[in-house]
Amino acid sequence: MGELKVLDGFFSKGKATSIIYYSQLHEELDKNLTIKQNFEKHGLYYPEQHIVSILKHYLFDREDLDKKVSSLSGGQISKLLFAIIGQKECNLLILDEPTNHLDYDTRESLEFALNKFEGTILFISHDRYFVNKLATHIWFIDNEELSLCYGNYEDYRFKIENHIEMDLSLFDEEAQLNLVLEDKIGERALKRIKEKYGSKKRKRN
Repeated sequence: MGELKVLDGFFSKGKATSIIYYSQLHEELDKNLTIKQNFEKHGLYYPEQHIVSILKHYLFDREDLDKKVSSLSGGQISKLLFAIIGQKECNLLILDEPTNHLDYDTRESLEFALNKFEGTILFISHDRYFVNKLATHIWFIDNEELSLCYGNYEDYRFKIENHIEMDLSLFDEEAQLNLVLEDKIGERALKRIKEKYGSKKRKRN
């Protein structure tokens, strides 16, 4: 993204990678400009009627086009940014706390749209319900180390509560998902996971 310098390791972006970033601070919007001007700022020089038709899905009226972004509520600003992002193409979508300020209906619409997105989504969220519905992998930091858990938030909690190790470089992704989702409760399921874990670990050693 270029906002922070890499302190360790390296950063590499594929030639075909196209990124769109949603900031919870809405930094992609100029709050001194109007709604219409912000569309143009992002290269979306649409006829006024077309912008109105887009914004209607986010509960804006025609009269809102000439409002400065600074006069909008937090929820309206979030909706405006999603309206603009939705008109642009990318294969990597990075979202920083995307459900902040959103009402229930808008959040449901966002979940529906993101589930239809064909690219990769990387998001940070404290909304457990949202994470559980959308995530297929969870990256988390524990003891200053980044680890990976296949599955959603429910799968992550299951492993924590049952003291299952999350060094998932030892696992095949599809097999791990099947194990966790097959039987989430009971000694038999836990034993099966441990047996699979042990066999994978022995093979690698």
